[in-house]
Amino acid sequence: MAAQSQRPLYRVVLFTLLSGLALRADVVAQQPSAPPSGQYGGLSSRFIPTDIWTRMLERPEDAPSSFTVTASRDSAWVALQDAFKQLDVPLDFSDKVAGEMGTVRAKLYRRLGKAPVSDFLRCGEGISGPNADSYVVYLSVVGFVRPAQDGGTTVVALITGQAVDLPNGRNDVVPCTTTGKLEDKVAKSVIKRLGGSR
Repeated sequence: MAAQSQRPLYRVVLFTLLSGLALRADVVAQQPSAPPSGQYGGLSSRFIPTDIWTRMLERPEDAPSSFTVTASRDSAWVALQDAFKQLDVPLDFSDKVAGEMGTVRAKLYRRLGKAPVSDFLRCGEGISGPNADSYVVYLSVVGFVRPAQDGGTTVVALITGQAVDLPNGRNDVVPCTTTGKLEDKVAKSVIKRLGGSR
C-alpha cells in the first residue's frame, strides 16, 4: 500500500523536473544570439557579420591594411576617427574600449565624400564604366586600434562592399573588392596627425 501511494508522488516530482528542464531550454532558445563576428590574425569583430568579414579579407596583396604609429592608443583612436570623418565614412558603431569603429552596409550612390566610389571599390565594369559609380553600393568599413607588441599602436582599416543595379531595376548583387586607396588615405591621415609611424 505504501509503495502504491509513493508512485503518484514520484510521478509529480518527475513531471515537475522535466517541466523545469523544458522551460529552461525554451528560455535559452529565446535569448538573442551574440552578434556574428569573424576572427583573423588576432583581430575579431563584435560588429561585422561573418560574410562581410570574409569579403574584407579578400584583398589584393599590395593593398595596405595595417600600420604602427609611435603614439598612445587614445591618440590613435582620435586620429582614426578624424580620418574616417575626412573621408565621409559614416560610423554606425564606435567602441573605444574594444578599439573598433566602422559601418555596416552604408548605402552609397556614385560618391563617397568628394570621390567616386570606384576610387575605393572594384565592383566590375558595365557599358557606362565602373559599376561602383552607377550602381547602389552597400559599403562596410571597420577600423581597429590595438596596442603594438613592442610599444606604440597598430591601426588597421578594412573595407568591402556589394553593388546592386537598382537604378536599372535589377537586384543581382555584385561583390566588391578594395582598391587599397581608402586604407592608404586613412594611413596617411593618421600618420600626418600623429607625426610619424614605424
